[in-house]
This record gives sequence, structure tokens and C-alpha cells, in this order.
Amino acid sequence: MSSHAKYVPKHRAAKHRAEGPALLPQLLPRVPKRVLVGGLAAVAVAGGGAAVAASVTTSPSVPTTSAKVAAAAQVTPLEHAARAAAVSRSLARPQVVGTPTRTPTPTPTPTPTPTQVSMPYVSPGSAQAIAQGMFAAHGWDANQFSCLVSLWNRESHWNPYAANPSGAYGIPQALPGSKMGPGWHDNATVQISWGIGYIERRYGTPCGAWGHSQATGWY
Repeated sequence: MSSHAKYVPKHRAAKHRAEGPALLPQLLPRVPKRVLVGGLAAVAVAGGGAAVAASVTTSPSVPTTSAKVAAAAQVTPLEHAARAAAVSRSLARPQVVGTPTRTPTPTPTPTPTPTQVSMPYVSPGSAQAIAQGMFAAHGWDANQFSCLVSLWNRESHWNPYAANPSGAYGIPQALPGSKMGPGWHDNATVQISWGIGYIERRYGTPCGAWGHSQATGWY
């Protein structure tokens, strides 16, 4: 066999060149491979030496995770510190939930000042009648009552508001007047009750007190 290429007539070579494109559809179904490139399909045909490809449009590149990491690595330490400081300031900022409502300060209720109720004026005759009504409890007779009338006529004229510069006060001239108890400043009954008790404890009877007063000027 000769080492030269086999001679092929020109009309047969032209026929093969003309049949090549016609045979392409018959070869495509054998070994198709679909490759997605940029969202469009391209078909490659193996074994026939021919290839048919659709026009390919390259999509814009999307940064991958590796690209993001590489970009983050390029941030300087100063930028990291600035970002951390901004985050710290945002966390430290107080969170205002709502406008606080101020609780009004309660106004203290003033303590009422006790009022002194003045008793109606008691005349000397009325005061003596009050004293005479208390005599029965002590067993004293009319003579003792006469001594009492004389004694308190000398001290206060039976005036429940009689006041002495020394501090003695009231019908019996108690010194001080406050020791007669509640109502001492204007209540004739309180004053007379206290005076009769004082006379009984100290002198025994009104006549005994009257005798001491005549002798000393006080009782």
C-alpha cells in the first residue's frame, strides 16, 4: 500500500462537503450534551466533529462568599474600631418607651385647730345654785353653805372669769387655773366642783376654809 493519501475524486469530495451539514441533524440525537452558560443553552455534539452552539450572553458576576470574606479582610483596624464604637453608642442610647407621667404631690390636709367653745355667762346667783346642789353629796347643812358664799364672795364674787395677777383664776381662784381640768377657763360647774373638793380635802368644811381665810387673807 502506498504511503500517499488515498485519491478521492473531486466530485466525491464535494459531495461529502455538501452532505456534512445534512447529516448533522442525524448525529445530534446520539450523544447530546446540554450545557447552561449564562442562562442560555448550548448543545455540543460528540463523535461527528461538528458543534452547534447558541449565542451565549454572560451574566454579571455575583460576588461569592469567598469574595465577601476577601473584601472584609481589606477593612482596616481603624474602620473596625469606628464600627464597633457606633454599635456601642447605639446600644448605650436610652430607649424611651413613653413620656413619664409626673405623679402630683398630694397636698397635706391641714390639722384642724380645736376651737374653744365658750360657755354662756353664769350669774353669781346661778353659780350659787349649782354649788348648793352639790352640798347634799357632802352632807353639809345651810350653815356650811353660808360660809362658802362668804368665802367665794371674797375671792371672786362668784365670777367664773375672775383672774388675779398672781395667776389664780375662776370662782374658787385656783392657782394655776388649769389644774381645775378641762373647761376650767369658762365652765362654772367645773370650777365649783373642783373648789368644793379642794375645801373638803384641805379644811374639811367650807366654814373651816372661811375661818382660815379670815385669819390669813387666803385659803
